[in-house]
Amino acid sequence: MGATDRAYAAEGIADDPFVHRVANGLVARVDAMIGQLRTRIAEEDHYYAGATEAMREEMQRTVAEQLTQVVRALAGLEPLDYDLPRRVARRRADQGVPMAALLHAYRLGGEVLWEHAVALTSGDMAEAVDREQVLRAANVFFSLTDRYSEVIRESFEDAVRDKFRGSQQARASLLDALFDGGRESLPLTSGIARILDLPERAQFVAVAADVSEEGGDGLADIESRLRSLAIRSAWRRRNERQFGIVVLDGDANAASQRLAEIVACRSKSRIGFSPYFGDLGDTAEYAALADVLCHFADDIDRSGGVEAFAGDADRRTDNRDFAFAKLNVHGRTGHLNHFPE
Repeated sequence: MGATDRAYAAEGIADDPFVHRVANGLVARVDAMIGQLRTRIAEEDHYYAGATEAMREEMQRTVAEQLTQVVRALAGLEPLDYDLPRRVARRRADQGVPMAALLHAYRLGGEVLWEHAVALTSGDMAEAVDREQVLRAANVFFSLTDRYSEVIRESFEDAVRDKFRGSQQARASLLDALFDGGRESLPLTSGIARILDLPERAQFVAVAADVSEEGGDGLADIESRLRSLAIRSAWRRRNERQFGIVVLDGDANAASQRLAEIVACRSKSRIGFSPYFGDLGDTAEYAALADVLCHFADDIDRSGGVEAFAGDADRRTDNRDFAFAKLNVHGRTGHLNHFPE
């Protein structure tokens, strides 16, 4: 139990004799409360109503464990265990359960707990109960529900952030392998393509941008900017270069021209675009081409041409549909240069 949990527990829950008396009466009702809460969650929450049988069974186990713990803690039989909802929140986040569904389940638990407490104080305990005690008990019960909601929200969001960081690290490692080693270091599968949010086969272009003048973030918003325009891509910063692979949907020449304009607007220095290619596994080879074009951008801008680096090193081609490399040199647009596969 953390310091915040201990401070909260000392605010009156563990020391209120009336709350203890009510909760002791609830101990005998806990099985009925568990059954009622299970039914309400299954019927009233949209997510759990459509959940798999395995998830529903797990929910039922959690309901029994959590409700029993709370009732016993309110009765003074054991400390409140906030680590339990923390563990549940993290597990549900990992399972992809919406946070709203989890919070709703806990709110329903609070309602069931209070309804049984009211029934108890209105029945067997009615003669020994005064209005002030009921108000104090209500404050304890609803404050506890609020505290559980805070714990769940914090733990759930922490789990989501951890999962995101983990997925980002995995994605970064995949991109490193994709840009560096291609097929030998990264046997492509549909699962890997899915992590990168890219198709295995499409019309691709690799991009290399000199980001030595852009600072630590490089072209920080380029992927989100392209995504907002329905252009799929993946980018990775490597020292003073930022590499990208971009899907060119529709007319490749129009799409590549649009891409070049978008990237040029965000770069202060040189950019190289590879020839088109069709297989994600060939990214490393074409990223290397884009890197060469980026490196020689100044020379290309001055001379108006460059050797073809892929396939036949002595061959040039002006076939616009075959491949392209458009370069932006300190804000100036250079020539279109085409390279055979």
